[in-house]
Parts: sequence; C-alpha cells; structure tokens
Amino acid sequence: MRILEKHILKEYVVSFLSAIAVFVFLFIIIDSFTRLADFAKSKTEFSIIIKYYCATIPAVFVQCAPIASLLAMVYTMGKLNYNNELIAMRSGGLSIYRIIAPIVIAGILLSLSTFLLSENIAPASQESADSIKNEYIEKSSSS
Repeated sequence: MRILEKHILKEYVVSFLSAIAVFVFLFIIIDSFTRLADFAKSKTEFSIIIKYYCATIPAVFVQCAPIASLLAMVYTMGKLNYNNELIAMRSGGLSIYRIIAPIVIAGILLSLSTFLLSENIAPASQESADSIKNEYIEKSSSS
C-alpha cells in the first residue's frame, strides 16, 4: 500500500469513527431522555441502564453505518480538497479512480462487516436489550 493510500484511508477511518461515535452518542442521549420517566418509575440501577445501552449499540451501529460512511467520505474528500492535496495528487499523475480506491475498498469491507454484524451479533444483542428492558425497566410500569 502506498503512502498516499494510507493517508487517504487514515483520514477516512478517523472521520468514520468520529461520525459513528457522534451518532451512537446522540442515540443514547435522546433515548435516555425519552425513557427517563421509565427509569425513574422502575428505580432502575445505573449499571442496568449501562448494560441496556451497551446491548443496543450493535443495532445502532448497523443503522448508522451507511450515513456515517457517506459523511466520512464527503468530509475526507472535502478536507483533501481544502488542503489542495487532491490537486497535488492529480498533478502527480494519479487518476481520480486511483485516489478514491482506498475509500471504495474500505466501503466494501465496511458493508461486509455491517452485514455480518447485522446477521450474527445485532439480533442477539437486541434480544438481550429487550430482556433487560422487560425485566428491569418496564416491570413496575406494567404493575
């Protein structure tokens, strides 16, 4: 792998991880404020709430990965353009297809990993989150 490909891939991965972290954080904040009354009513311990949200993270990742990937790609290309790195690469003789190849390959790998995550890990973790919700959070709501 060439230095430019590593640089582009590093920029993309950092942008993707930042975007997915923001989306997961926003989901947890919004969902916790939505369920705040249920948590208070059932007097749920903080450790149970943490377990619940940790169990929902794979499903949130599967839902947010496509938009985070798109956002990371646009941000990476914009940052490379802002710093005139795209112009330097094109002046050096690289085609636009060669420049975006690391992002395309990373997107394909991300798609495959998201598919495997959604088929193998997300259903089990969502089932765990649902059982935590039914056992601890909604127990006193239905009583």
